[in-house]
Amino acid sequence: MSWNQIYVVGYLDGKTPVVFYTPPTKDNLPGGHVELGESLEQTLYREIKEEPNREVVEWWPIGYQILTNTSEGLAYESAKG
Repeated sequence: MSWNQIYVVGYLDGKTPVVFYTPPTKDNLPGGHVELGESLEQTLYREIKEEPNREVVEWWPIGYQILTNTSEGLAYESAKG
């Protein structure tokens, strides 16, 4: 499976980090697009350093979502990691 984008559900001092964007659009979980030649793990480490300016200590996947563009609109399929 090729990865296009990741989101991180983290735990930091009892809280889940959320990214606040400027100008205000939508607040979201840290994450972003996988760059060309980058692995999922490399993306995870880069995005956590770029957005909440933290370092990953430990991680494991909890699930994934497949997004398909159909003639009726977007279709989502989720599964556990």
